[in-house]
Amino acid sequence: MLTRLEDLVNLNELEIKLPRFDVYKSFILPYRYDGDEIVDVLKVDEDIVKDWKKMLSNLHEFLIEGLTYGGSANLSEVEKIELINDLISIFLKIPLLRELLPTIVPSPLKLYLFYRLNETLSFEELKIKEDILDYVYAFYDRTVNERFTQTAISRFFDNIELCELVERCWFRIPADTRPGLNTCGLIPHILLSSAIAWALAVKEGLSRSEVAIITLATLLHDLGKPIRYTDHVNASKEIAKELLQDLLSREIINEVVRLIELHHADEPSIKVEIIRKADQISSRIDRLYNLFKNLLRDELEKLSKETGIDIYRGY
Repeated sequence: MLTRLEDLVNLNELEIKLPRFDVYKSFILPYRYDGDEIVDVLKVDEDIVKDWKKMLSNLHEFLIEGLTYGGSANLSEVEKIELINDLISIFLKIPLLRELLPTIVPSPLKLYLFYRLNETLSFEELKIKEDILDYVYAFYDRTVNERFTQTAISRFFDNIELCELVERCWFRIPADTRPGLNTCGLIPHILLSSAIAWALAVKEGLSRSEVAIITLATLLHDLGKPIRYTDHVNASKEIAKELLQDLLSREIINEVVRLIELHHADEPSIKVEIIRKADQISSRIDRLYNLFKNLLRDELEKLSKETGIDIYRGY
């Protein structure tokens, strides 16, 4: 039974609390910012955090439209969770779905989404041919143009402003606020963590439902970071409740929120341990930790002793 949670916070009403220290997103490769300006680092300001909130609101609408189009009324609870996982992943990849020739050849992920959501579609009606290009053209001409583009969910893929919004969040929001560790973006960190968590859960032989719930919790576990870096777990819990309201049962939502709450805690639970391990593995990728230790750590420790402030811990 789907029920609304009493302590929901509207995504648009989430209070932004920037930390007392400045947060920066640094780039391993120079980033072209605001036209022709080339930068190595950008400050995370309130404007980009507002963009993050706006992106989350669009994600909420996307989930509602996707489940409606995907025939959620006929899906089991675990099928709904799996569909939500796919929808979140695809939404966060919207900038990667833009085609060079959008009216001629669709992106592979867009084709996958259409097939994933269309419960009445069978491969037989696509008249699969041996040549893969013929197959793609047949798929696009016979189905996407006739059905997918007529649905409400297709508007998200045609919205250039939304694509650019998500792209800004890809490049401007770091997964870690600490100097030297802020080269990884939060969105790629979330996507990678969820993929690793799924693989670890499957390897452990957990049930289909447990794997789906762990994957969902991992996708949502850090969404509150830009809103409140120093209290991101509680912010992520609030966002998870709002995103999943009316989509899943209270029991499932509470379990997802519990896993988010415990992913930094010393909890003897296989589910929590999988999320924690996936988070740690993902965190070791695309972050210049060794370079940071060699170049910056001594200077920061010296500054910390001189000022009496634990600078690194503060970040």
